[in-house]
Amino acid sequence: MRVDLESLKAEILAHLQREDFAVFHSDGSAEGINLIYWDSKRSPDFHGFLDAANKAGVKLIVFYEHVFSQDGIDETLERLEESDLGRDDKRSYELRLRDLQKYEGFSCELQLYFEYVNHVYVYQARTDWYEDFEDIFADVTVGESEDFEDDEEEGPIPGYFSRN
Repeated sequence: MRVDLESLKAEILAHLQREDFAVFHSDGSAEGINLIYWDSKRSPDFHGFLDAANKAGVKLIVFYEHVFSQDGIDETLERLEESDLGRDDKRSYELRLRDLQKYEGFSCELQLYFEYVNHVYVYQARTDWYEDFEDIFADVTVGESEDFEDDEEEGPIPGYFSRN
């Protein structure tokens, strides 16, 4: 179980430099509907991903690093407090979240991505403990989107509703 991704980050950045890729350091992860993710469970080595980019003629690789912070835990704890979960569930999640505080400042996710023919290809590496955090966040926030939709106003023009 990887606790931190610092050594992988250093290895990736060194490889990108050696292979003469242009590296764009992003402050946000890849988002959108045309994302295609590398199967990093069955092929965890980033070299294959970068080899595919190179063979496709790609020279620009976007690099994203997510550093875990207390802010994510605090936000999840606030949502937990406001949730409809039972007291025992809330206590269990709270204990798990407090345990995750020891990872503050650690790299929890790395992404490499590039655009090719109207799609964004993504390599992602994550720590197990960050996946646990995301599972907790998802459990705590389940049902929030339905509540938000019920409270939404009709839209900018009365009588017309738009999700844009």
